[in-house]
Amino acid sequence: MNLFLKYIKKIILSILSIMLLSFAIKMIWINKTSYYFKKKKIKNYCNIDIGIFGHSQTLGGLDEKILNENQTNFIFENYSITGAPLFYNACLIEYSLSKNPKMEVILEIGSNNVDQRGTIKGVFHENSFFHFENFFSYILTQDLHFSFNKKLYDFMKYLFTSTFNFPTYNFTGFQPWESKFEIALNRFKEDSIKTNEKYNSKINMDFEINRLIEVIEANPLNEFLLIRLPEHDLYQKILSNSNRYEEVICRLTNFKNVNFRDFVNYQLKDDDFRDLYHLSNNGAIKFSKYFISNFSNFKE
Repeated sequence: MNLFLKYIKKIILSILSIMLLSFAIKMIWINKTSYYFKKKKIKNYCNIDIGIFGHSQTLGGLDEKILNENQTNFIFENYSITGAPLFYNACLIEYSLSKNPKMEVILEIGSNNVDQRGTIKGVFHENSFFHFENFFSYILTQDLHFSFNKKLYDFMKYLFTSTFNFPTYNFTGFQPWESKFEIALNRFKEDSIKTNEKYNSKINMDFEINRLIEVIEANPLNEFLLIRLPEHDLYQKILSNSNRYEEVICRLTNFKNVNFRDFVNYQLKDDDFRDLYHLSNNGAIKFSKYFISNFSNFKE
């Protein structure tokens, strides 16, 4: 029995040692290098001129390959992550600029980014901890208090399950999606009810916006281009939050290094949409070509 317990103890100590070593290697990688992963390949932040940040709308709406092939002045990279709340994107932007202080930023702020019905609930919602897993290393130093305000169990679980993950998020870049617009159209009423549920009336809706403002204020020499991608007319009817959206954009564009371009009404056919608020591959190709052909104008 004692021999068995000693064996178990050795196994536990070995696992803990591997976890600690993995954690140490990741923190050295993250804090001392400017490398990141994309499609399991190592890339360098310092080689990028313009980073694209956002969630699934830019992930499936702006093809960096098209952007890079149709001009020679800049190198674009799409750092968008599906479902990423604005809070975590602000952390990722801050981290990226610390690695490449000359990088310019394109940040998607869609209609669902500005109130409690959209991605803000992703920061507070009890089932949203996977977002934190993607950004854990980036927010560890300055936002650790936020982590412990979440579930300690989830935090410890992440430390264990992430032992053999990449040191940084493994970005996928642009993701082409086929159109499923007819399905989305049939779900319109159901989605409308679900989207407008009151998750928590006490949520501080400026929580994420304030975090983004901190990043903008700390990087006055970097240009921030805020964009809203094309959305179907029906999606705008679901949210009906134009006043809140205008208020947020007004706050952000008060900074001299911030510009905003609204493409929400960019004309596309129904099959150019994957659903009511994502572009299909066809729509993304059309919009990406339009975006890059007019990019110099958008920066002014």
